[in-house]
Amino acid sequence: MNVVVPGTGLILLGRSWLGLAVAVWFGLGSEVAACGMLIAPATIPGAMTMTAACFAGAAWVVGQGLLAARIRFLRDPNPGIRIPEPRPD
Repeated sequence: MNVVVPGTGLILLGRSWLGLAVAVWFGLGSEVAACGMLIAPATIPGAMTMTAACFAGAAWVVGQGLLAARIRFLRDPNPGIRIPEPRPD
């Protein structure tokens, strides 16, 4: 789910507000980019379309990174606790 709409995976893993923020960020950027490319290309400047596409792409990359970090955090049996390895004497 997170590959299609970034943020949805975060919502499922317990980070509801962060997932919602990433999903809205991606949705706004992709909506403007789609309008500029497909729906009304004559009325929306090309620079705005490309900026919106980069905006949506950045949201997608950030969403995937945040999901990977959340999965790593949930798989760690002792988050935040690091026990030093014994030194060989």
